[in-house]
Amino acid sequence: PPGCTSVLASEADVVHLALSHLWDLGHRKIALLPRPAARPYRQVPLLPSPYETIFTNWCLGRGIFDPTRILASERHENGPSLPGMDPPAALIEMLRDALSGGDPPTAIFAPQEGIGPSLIRAVQALGIPVPQVLSLVGVDTENGLMARAHVPLTCVELPHEAIGRCAVLQMSHLLEAAPPSSNPAPITTVPVSRLVRRASAATPFPR
Repeated sequence: PPGCTSVLASEADVVHLALSHLWDLGHRKIALLPRPAARPYRQVPLLPSPYETIFTNWCLGRGIFDPTRILASERHENGPSLPGMDPPAALIEMLRDALSGGDPPTAIFAPQEGIGPSLIRAVQALGIPVPQVLSLVGVDTENGLMARAHVPLTCVELPHEAIGRCAVLQMSHLLEAAPPSSNPAPITTVPVSRLVRRASAATPFPR
């Protein structure tokens, strides 16, 4: 209906917080493990996630973009996981390919909620210490689940309470039949401003 919007965390804020933290630590070889690619219809190609576009532009602006460091999300099921769960074999295979080349990334940013424990275990299954050789940054909710991962994960904290409040406010306007704005935005974004530093990110290992 008129005035109805989606309410999301600002993806641009999420990318900026995560990549700026890695940049400040000294990382220049940063890879992205995006959310699974979208395919609205079987007949059309996979669509990149918004994080891929934002990541690409951020890296281009600093002269560090390498397209091989956007890890192919269609090759694996990178769904949410819990501490203690075994990582999917396809995730381990994909990371092996990405990290075994002559110029591997020194850090990975994974903006999908809940993937942190599987990502850490997949990297460690390859014998790569975190963060001594590879730094990892993810996203988390305000309940701090990623603090309980095998290696506590540095995360951008998504403001789910603020998102919920905004969504309830939008719904109340609809229920009250309040007149919509003249140009309602299809998506309402909530600012993201908090990065929680934990044990999974450090200065790059000298090679």
